[in-house]
Amino acid sequence: MHCGYVYKKKINLISNSPSETKKIGQILGKEILKTKNANKAIILKLEGDLGGGKTTFLQGLAKGLGIKEKILS
Repeated sequence: MHCGYVYKKKINLISNSPSETKKIGQILGKEILKTKNANKAIILKLEGDLGGGKTTFLQGLAKGLGIKEKILS
């Protein structure tokens, strides 16, 4: 296995609504596509309580990445 670049950073996000959470994910997805690493694997670790918005965030992320499939938890 080869890893060309590792970037570790913890980011805490606070959202006030599910729509805001989804929008944050969508923005991140679009930004990922703009990077030079858009065609490489990217690993994200999401942590949060049950019902904390992880799936909602991923739905937005998928939309931002252009993924059409429905995202389920």
